[in-house]
Amino acid sequence: KIAHFDGTDFTIQFSVPDVPIYDLFGQGDDHVWAVTGWNHPPPISYLAEYTNGAWQTVYQVEGIGDSLGYWYYGCAIGDSLYLSSYGGIIKRSILTGEVNLIPTAVIEDEPWKLGRVRGTGPNDLMVQATDATLRHWNGASWQVAINLQSYYTSYMGNFKLTHDYFVGVGNMQSGGFVIKALR
Repeated sequence: KIAHFDGTDFTIQFSVPDVPIYDLFGQGDDHVWAVTGWNHPPPISYLAEYTNGAWQTVYQVEGIGDSLGYWYYGCAIGDSLYLSSYGGIIKRSILTGEVNLIPTAVIEDEPWKLGRVRGTGPNDLMVQATDATLRHWNGASWQVAINLQSYYTSYMGNFKLTHDYFVGVGNMQSGGFVIKALR
């Protein structure tokens, strides 16, 4: 559920029954997206958009799914959304809705599910891979940017990427580590 707090009360603005919201991101106060996903029967995933004061579902996958997989995390960069899924990283045009898939196998050797994706531009993306690494797209190829394998887990709670720095935090399964780095 997504609720708005007006200073006094919370009001539910958008709800998808029994599906957790994995990521919330945007481009200002009046253009926000929410990504939901649930791979337990029945599998389901939604992409919802908030604009002009209202939420609407712009994409949904239910049941077996499609070639894009279930969407989990995302970020908005310029006129595109970048969304991670079982299928890979989905680049979705904000203006036209056109979708292109970067398959998971192109990003990591043993594809499964990609985690959070963040970036500063179309040639500067970083994604959490299932082999406990963060992979960086530099416009030409995917490379391991940070290796978290010494933490014996691929669980990263979240991370922030700017042109100048990277900050990542682990969750309870990973011992709650914090990584800070200048770029």
